[in-house]
Amino acid sequence: METTHYYDIVHDSYSRCAIRKKFFDDFYDTFMSSSPQIAYMFRKSDMEKQKKLLDNGVTMMIMFAGGNAIGKIALDHIAKIHRQLNVTEEYYNYWLESLLQTLKKHDPQYSFKLERAWKEVMGVGIDYLISNSKMPSSMTVKGRI
Repeated sequence: METTHYYDIVHDSYSRCAIRKKFFDDFYDTFMSSSPQIAYMFRKSDMEKQKKLLDNGVTMMIMFAGGNAIGKIALDHIAKIHRQLNVTEEYYNYWLESLLQTLKKHDPQYSFKLERAWKEVMGVGIDYLISNSKMPSSMTVKGRI
């Protein structure tokens, strides 16, 4: 599987971008403009806290794709929160597209190959989050808050 090779170049790419505070600002500008539902979801959020959560989340997704157990524990926690927030599969698509656009803007080494690597590595984590953040079938709409 190419994910192991991709892990290294994605990690390096993220290191180049995450040191720039503007990276996180630009990500959230792009993400929130991608959908009215996304903007609504974040309307009352502490954006400084969200930026730290984004940094941690991306790092954990990269670690997870690299086979790190701490990454898995973190993604289990994120999936639980996303389930409570009713995050849908569509939101992950907006998130990934926003991330790719922001990376393209901030990583001077961005290329088609690097984009493919990001999609592969983030796809591993996104697939895991989607499969683990679905409401258990025993929970009905009536039983939800």
